[in-house]
Amino acid sequence: MSMKMTEPYATTIAAVAPVLLLVAVVEVQQITQRTRQDSAAMTAAYRDAAAKLRAREAGVSPGELQEIRARVQQLESEHNAGLQGFARVLYYVWAFTATALVAVVSLALTWLGRGSGDADPFMAWFCFSALLWGTFVVVNMPVVAWIAQSRQEIKSAEAYGRARDRALSEAQEP
Repeated sequence: MSMKMTEPYATTIAAVAPVLLLVAVVEVQQITQRTRQDSAAMTAAYRDAAAKLRAREAGVSPGELQEIRARVQQLESEHNAGLQGFARVLYYVWAFTATALVAVVSLALTWLGRGSGDADPFMAWFCFSALLWGTFVVVNMPVVAWIAQSRQEIKSAEAYGRARDRALSEAQEP
């Protein structure tokens, strides 16, 4: 399949790439906000559970309560570290995508502005590839983010449950 830059092709690229870029920016903002809210909710749930445990278990010694608090804080920190690592990867993908889309718009507008009309096949392939990648990211990254975040939350909840059960069983032992 031979590709070349033509005026309609460059015009289409110059119109589509900014739309993809705008959608990507909105998605990054939404994922960032949702991650921040979910992380805060998870942390609040851990703290609430620890407070309820303190209130219900009057027979638990202060040392045991301190140990439970330390375990909850460790779980909070592991949960937040997992989200931060995922967010870092996500932002690198978005940064690469945004850079490629900005380059595509610049190339297409420059090509249109020159008016010479040389049918540069490399530029045509680069524009096509960047738009294909941008479309892939815009369509799939929210799903990937949701799946990864859900898996992290499930792992954190399971770890919290195990830590809570262990602390309760240790507190009940004579």
